[in-house]
Amino acid sequence: MNPSPTNVLLPRAYWHWAHQTPTTGRYTPEGPITVLDPNEVFVFGSNAAGFHGAGAAGWAYTGQAGNQYRAGNPMLRARHRTRGYWARLGIARGWQQGQHGRSYALCTIRRPGAKRSVPLTEIRQQVEQLYRFAAQHPQLAFLVVQTGSATQPGHNGYSLAENASCYLERLESSPSPGNVPTSQTPPA
Repeated sequence: MNPSPTNVLLPRAYWHWAHQTPTTGRYTPEGPITVLDPNEVFVFGSNAAGFHGAGAAGWAYTGQAGNQYRAGNPMLRARHRTRGYWARLGIARGWQQGQHGRSYALCTIRRPGAKRSVPLTEIRQQVEQLYRFAAQHPQLAFLVVQTGSATQPGHNGYSLAENASCYLERLESSPSPGNVPTSQTPPA
């Protein structure tokens, strides 16, 4: 397995779960990410429909926390109704996976509200793709948003431990990621 790039920053809670610290000493900033430096990329969970209406996906799209589906959401006015152009951190209409603008999406659910619909093995494969992409772009820092908390699962239905394992499970055979920081999801 290839070593993880040092430009992927993970949330402190993920490292805490693994009882480890990143070799770089860097984490995704605590709390909602509201501003990106020119070299930073916002990494969040999306759905297969590319509908960015809640959680970190909603934040990336609208810049507002909570479920934005009915809250004057520009996606509802978009030509394709369920997809729209990024307004805040770079995600474009219909993007479910990969990098676009200043964001990078991982498809973590099949459709809005379909918790645990993407198996952890598929999410891990996408994390590996993120790590390969980050290794090819060392000038960028990838800020991974925290999914789940100590008491509640994330919008994808997985616990903090399950989500953290997708990023950190590989550490047994490779160095820790360093340029992919993680943060908490925006408040609901």
